[in-house]
Amino acid sequence: MRAKKPKSSRPPSYKKTSFGSGLYSPKTEDLRPSTSSPSPPAQSGYAKKTSSRPPPSSKNPQMQSLIKEFETELDDFHALTVPWERKLREMASGISALRLNSIIYKRFAPIYDDHMVDHARSISSLASQLFTMEKVGFEFPEKIVQSDLLEMSCGTGTVIRILADALPEQRLADLRITANDISADMQVRAMEKLHDLTVAYERYPIGQLPFAEESFGTIVLSQTLHFLTDDEVLRQERRSDYMFINEDRHVEAKFNAISQAFRMLKPGGTFIVFDEWPHILTNDGGPLGPKFAFLFNDNLRTIGRTALHRSVFSQIKGASFVAEMNVPIDSKHTMYMIVYAKNAGKTEDALPDFSRILGSRKDACERIMKMFRAIDQDFRDSVRSPGKRSFVKLLPMEKKVFVYNGTLPKHENYYNCAVVSGVFFHLDPSDKIRFLNSIIASVKRGGSVIFIEESISPVDSYHPFPLHTFKREFMARYSKYLAPSGVVRVPVLADSGMFGHQYRKII
Repeated sequence: MRAKKPKSSRPPSYKKTSFGSGLYSPKTEDLRPSTSSPSPPAQSGYAKKTSSRPPPSSKNPQMQSLIKEFETELDDFHALTVPWERKLREMASGISALRLNSIIYKRFAPIYDDHMVDHARSISSLASQLFTMEKVGFEFPEKIVQSDLLEMSCGTGTVIRILADALPEQRLADLRITANDISADMQVRAMEKLHDLTVAYERYPIGQLPFAEESFGTIVLSQTLHFLTDDEVLRQERRSDYMFINEDRHVEAKFNAISQAFRMLKPGGTFIVFDEWPHILTNDGGPLGPKFAFLFNDNLRTIGRTALHRSVFSQIKGASFVAEMNVPIDSKHTMYMIVYAKNAGKTEDALPDFSRILGSRKDACERIMKMFRAIDQDFRDSVRSPGKRSFVKLLPMEKKVFVYNGTLPKHENYYNCAVVSGVFFHLDPSDKIRFLNSIIASVKRGGSVIFIEESISPVDSYHPFPLHTFKREFMARYSKYLAPSGVVRVPVLADSGMFGHQYRKII
């Protein structure tokens, strides 16, 4: 039975107001409570297009003058006299984040897709891995991409297009999409790209989406996480020339958006994050100039993936980890896909017997290996795809696999893949180092090293040797030789899961 449509009517006490490129926001200086009659609610159902109102002129002459002066300064490529960075930052401190985003993406939208070609290719590879997980029946009760889909910040529609193109025809026919973005300029390009799909377009700030609880089966947050900031704190930081910094408030703003996504997810639904680490515009702005690059990067407040996981699992009830994959964009950037699920609220009726636990653990290990083998070709293809330079030839996992069972390998540079699990994690630290040195030496350059172990969560502190602790110590010692390529989780009991961490040997 098809799920109910997400509510798309706007709160009656506010009217939909646009500035510049069509920003929609409640209260504060950017959106004030309506003094006229409320806007009529959006029509029910999903439309392939949505009309855009002409942006009204600002009623604040001082703000209008500041924005005009700021845009003139931003577009003057040649006025790079010192200290132009401070001048631009001081001017930006008087403008809200929503209006700044309008200014940025009005300029970025026409060349956005050209700039993001490699990013789109990496996301396409990750999406291919995502659907491969579905095909192999990767321990998940629902489809990872479900029929009611919301993208919180759709941009030019690239991610929606990639996901839709990967769906079978029957599932595509049932796909109902809500594409939200505060930039009208970006959405115009999304409408062109997604003209053949059933899409409802909305323009709300990510932190203030009005949709009802449990409205969507899948929610996507793409290449936006690092831009979610506390507006007032960001302006204070700029005014103080970064003598004042409050990272916690920016992390809280990111978490609030993620918490809202889980509120809107149906039980059994999925929350998918696509984003790059490190996140920075490194090409000096290209045709938009160095001032644009400076402003773009000055809007970023990054968050580490470990901090992201800790926030989700420590503060969002019912959130569970599904997978984390990555594909290189170029030699400086890597695109990650992180998949979480909202638990359906089911728990074990009673403690299962020991034989069942052992069977569940064995089955989980087999499923993890099956999944890594299934996506192996997709990952290797993505690294050697057109336009990318492969720094090492990646080897297929299937051939010459070493499975650690307490005995050290006898050959060096012999295996394509080594699998480490079980008793290894209970060895003394000195024995772990000795065994790891031998195991890594036995794997050929371009081969895989996979660690599989049960844990309560990715940030579990109760396990005898927590995986996150091992991973931190392991990468501190071996990051020169191994690069992480993916993490997956298979549930074992109601509160635990088997985790598989895959690395590729690069030296």
